[in-house]
Amino acid sequence: MKNRLIFSAFFVINFYGLSYCQGNIRNEIHSKNLTWVSLEYEPTYDFQEQLSEVVIASFQVNEGLRLKDSQKIRSGVLSAINNLIHMNDNNLSLKAHNPWYLYKMRMGLRLKRIYNSNDLESQKIYFDEFNRELYKSIKSYGLKNKKFYYQSCPVTFDHKGGYWFNDKPSIRNPYMGISNQNCGFVAEIIK
Repeated sequence: MKNRLIFSAFFVINFYGLSYCQGNIRNEIHSKNLTWVSLEYEPTYDFQEQLSEVVIASFQVNEGLRLKDSQKIRSGVLSAINNLIHMNDNNLSLKAHNPWYLYKMRMGLRLKRIYNSNDLESQKIYFDEFNRELYKSIKSYGLKNKKFYYQSCPVTFDHKGGYWFNDKPSIRNPYMGISNQNCGFVAEIIK
């Protein structure tokens, strides 16, 4: 019941957010080649800690995809959504809040697609998209006292590559399954 309530609340936020983006910002949301400028936002330590919790929640989705465990995938998605919903962005400046709002909406949309899909291959694609948005958020707002490994597998998705986060340098590829779970490399250490 609690998970359903959290999920419903997120979709209400998502709906109002999409209506907010009807002007010029809407074009940015639909751009295929999204880029970001690493601005010097000065978020609070709490904001950065909460962003870390979103990364940590993604580990469960990763594990679920790797093991083909739909229950674990859904549980991880609900945890990530819960962390996104409860992030305190009230202390962000207007300059820092607007980009955060877009990142949050994009991540939420990908999580919603993972949750609503029963197709493992589609879930993997949405998870990769989610991780790319999460990476952009981290690069824009930073983390404090956390160390994550942004990992990649270049042969995933017909050699287009896929990305995910890990708390250890060892590779646990969510896209290739158990037999090829070690396929990949550490693309960046984020601290």
